[in-house]
Amino acid sequence: MGKNRNEKTKVARQMQNVKAKREGFRNFISGVKVELLHRVLWPKLKEMKSYSITVVGFILFWALYIGMWDFIFAKGMETLVTR
Repeated sequence: MGKNRNEKTKVARQMQNVKAKREGFRNFISGVKVELLHRVLWPKLKEMKSYSITVVGFILFWALYIGMWDFIFAKGMETLVTR
């Protein structure tokens, strides 16, 4: 009889843990939703275009810069090796 009762209390504790975890997850999701909808300051379309152009320009600049140095070093190595 005592063993059966211990099993029941163990199962009851496990169910309480599952319910608590579920409730904690729901609270987390609702907090995320509130934060994304009400607290985050999203940029306007004009700002977003400006930021995107800046980022793409920055990436292109560095790609060309690194590509130029790679080309120069490759040609230099090619001349050294073929001599």
